[in-house]
Amino acid sequence: MICKWGEEMSLPACQHCHSKWTWREVFFKTLRRKMKCNYCGAVQYVDSKSMKRVSFISVLPVFIWLPLFLLRTSLVWNIVVLFVILTVVMMFIPYQVRLSNKEEPLW
Repeated sequence: MICKWGEEMSLPACQHCHSKWTWREVFFKTLRRKMKCNYCGAVQYVDSKSMKRVSFISVLPVFIWLPLFLLRTSLVWNIVVLFVILTVVMMFIPYQVRLSNKEEPLW
C-alpha cells in the first residue's frame, strides 16, 4: 500500500538484521526514541522524519475534534467521535515509523 507521501506503508524493519517488526512491537516501543531489536539485540532509533510525521499525526485528532466541541454538539457524540479518531490514529502510527542505526537530531 502506498501512502500520501509516496512511501510504502509497511511496518519498519531493523536496519541491522532486516527483520520486520510486528505492529505491537512498534506501537509500544515508539513511545521511546531508543529501542532494542527483539531479533538481534541491536539498538535502533526512530529517524527524525518519522518523529516529525508521528508528532503531526498525534496532534491531528485535536484539530478534527475541536470544531465539534466548539459547535456544542452533545457530549456523547463528542466522546464517540474522539474515540474513533484516536483509534484510527493509533492504528496508523506504527506504519509511519522508520528505524535508523544512529540517533538523528529532530531538527
